[in-house]
Amino acid sequence: MLVTYVIIYFPDWGFCRICGLSSKTLSDITPKIGDKLLLYSRKLNKFLKFLTLSIAIATITSINLGLAELPAKTSEKADLIVLEANAHKVISSQIDAFRKLDINTAYAFASPFIKSKFTNAENFGEMVRSGYPMIWAPNDYKFLDFNAFNGFLIQRVLFVDSQERIFVFDYELKKYSPDRWLINGVFPVQSSISGA
Repeated sequence: MLVTYVIIYFPDWGFCRICGLSSKTLSDITPKIGDKLLLYSRKLNKFLKFLTLSIAIATITSINLGLAELPAKTSEKADLIVLEANAHKVISSQIDAFRKLDINTAYAFASPFIKSKFTNAENFGEMVRSGYPMIWAPNDYKFLDFNAFNGFLIQRVLFVDSQERIFVFDYELKKYSPDRWLINGVFPVQSSISGA
């Protein structure tokens, strides 16, 4: 026996009720009302089947799209982690070279663009020593925000100098070979702030 669910509206009482009625019960109701209810219930059942199928398809589609995006997002995040680690390694290596007064090694981390401005390691070292003493001999430094866009890496670095003043710079790195990132510029973000 087919059971049909019918929504019956009771205007006098202001509410609806969902009733499970068999085909026999519907036809037993006065013929005029019973036929209309049967017709509406069949239309309602078709609509509910269509709605259920549509919701199922939409759900499956959204799950599939979500799963397809998951590996891409995971891969993109992993790539950013690797790029950030590369930036940290290059910047830390140059700072360590400055601390050891190894100007040739520090100069090796400069891009061709920087080397075009400072044609030898001595000129480059003198520029950093006199113009950027907080980078030449930092009391401490810390990596802050990292971004990658348009083929460049931007790593923000906070430096604390010997007088406990704080300086923030954005390092721009550019890729020059498959595994070689070089420092293409260092830009001040804000003026010194007392660490006290």
